[in-house]
Amino acid sequence: MIVNFVEAAAFIAALCALQWNEWKRANRPTQVAMIAMMTMAAGAWVVSNVFPNVHTSFAWLPKPFHVR
Repeated sequence: MIVNFVEAAAFIAALCALQWNEWKRANRPTQVAMIAMMTMAAGAWVVSNVFPNVHTSFAWLPKPFHVR
């Protein structure tokens, strides 16, 4: 479970890195919305790893080694 949260944090960091230029140009409400969406995406990814047999939108992604 801890590994899933670490991976989720890395996932959010990667999304932030990819969106950095957009983030800098965005106004405050847009920045909050971007963080909310990235956090929800990471949360869905964690749920798909915690419950590997349940269908989620991330079910098509390869599972980490500790989930298999």
